[in-house]
Amino acid sequence: MTTTTTTRPRPGAPTPTARVSVVTRRAEPRTGATRTLGARTVAARAAVGHSRRTARSGGAAVVAVLLLTVPVLGLLDAAPPSGSTLDVAASFLVVAGLDVLVGRGLYLAARHRAHPAAYAALLSRLGHALLLVVAAVLLASRGAAGIPAFRDDWGTALLVLAVHLGIAGVALWRARLAPRTLCAGVALCGAVTLALAAAAGPAALLPLLVPALAGEAVLAAALLQHALRPSR
Repeated sequence: MTTTTTTRPRPGAPTPTARVSVVTRRAEPRTGATRTLGARTVAARAAVGHSRRTARSGGAAVVAVLLLTVPVLGLLDAAPPSGSTLDVAASFLVVAGLDVLVGRGLYLAARHRAHPAAYAALLSRLGHALLLVVAAVLLASRGAAGIPAFRDDWGTALLVLAVHLGIAGVALWRARLAPRTLCAGVALCGAVTLALAAAAGPAALLPLLVPALAGEAVLAAALLQHALRPSR
């Protein structure tokens, strides 16, 4: 017969307890790859912020262009005296300066993802501004007698603006700055302006202005939508 004996602890002896080992994990030093990833994240956020700020300034400049362009039509249709022609010329010089802001804002907002299209949009907008400056200077020097020539010069500038709208729509789409509907709307207004110019000629100012100003409004909406988009 086998006898099993169990050893009991002596009275007063401490009860053995299980040892709990705590492993402290040391913080791993940041490697070069981690630092590079963090720097890229910061740079990407800074680029997005700068893109939105420039888009905001460009969109606001487009709105200012619209607000200045519409009253000029009334001044021209009223057969103004020489004092009013100076007002029209001064207004177009301001519009030309705003065009520079528009082109700069669009270029800086879209250049990271669509540099060729953004650069082409900048050049076309600067070309439109240059034509407006020439037309305004000639109008100021000729007075009321230069209004018919000014209309022709403005119609020619609208053709360049139409080309700019088409390129701007492509730049917005390639850079993913706005929904496709807005990008297509900007390009479509430019195409309609060119089609009307081919049918009626640049001298038909009012038919060209309607789609051109509509394209400007859609461009402003696209830029401001990108500027005011909430951060993810």
